[in-house]
Amino acid sequence: MSTTVATVKEMVLKEWPKDFTRPAPTDVGEVRLILNGKVLENGKTLADSRTPSGMLVTCHLLIRPKPE
Repeated sequence: MSTTVATVKEMVLKEWPKDFTRPAPTDVGEVRLILNGKVLENGKTLADSRTPSGMLVTCHLLIRPKPE
């Protein structure tokens, strides 16, 4: 699990549904992934973040609003 959290966020942005009510974020900095109550850091790998492998994992995705 050498994939970084930032790479996972990039995959999310790439696969963002076109018909979703909210436009896709433009930068990984706008996306937060939360696993077991902890915000995953962009520079860390999934292994560093103690993300379980080989099982179903629920991770919450939050979009930070852009400043106006």
